[in-house]
Amino acid sequence: YRLSLILFMFMCSEAIYCQEENDDSFFLPDTVFFRINSSVIDSAERKKIDLVANYLKEHPNVMLEIIAYDPPKPKEPMATSSIRFSRGRQGNVMKMLIHKYDADEDRIILPKPTRASDGDFIRCIIFRIRNKDSAG
Repeated sequence: YRLSLILFMFMCSEAIYCQEENDDSFFLPDTVFFRINSSVIDSAERKKIDLVANYLKEHPNVMLEIIAYDPPKPKEPMATSSIRFSRGRQGNVMKMLIHKYDADEDRIILPKPTRASDGDFIRCIIFRIRNKDSAG
């Protein structure tokens, strides 16, 4: 099941809409994955960021939220490094969008990393699109 979901996310060319009520935001299908103990963006993952950058260029009235995950139940000493990596991943994706693709920094939101409910989420970045009017 998990493999099917990952394959769906990679193959999907349309945005995945949120199920929350009164929320017109949605997630892009381009999840960026990272290696263990790394915040470096691998070349295969850079192609996904290219798709996100293109979406931003084609839709000038949206905001991009770059969402990272902290470990579900952090335990020292690994917790500190895991949290550092989740924030570093967010920052590296943002830097790539700004410096390589000339994305407007004012259109990018870096929320505090979300506490993951499952360890599978701690090594990825997901992208949420919000209308500028509702991004407050």
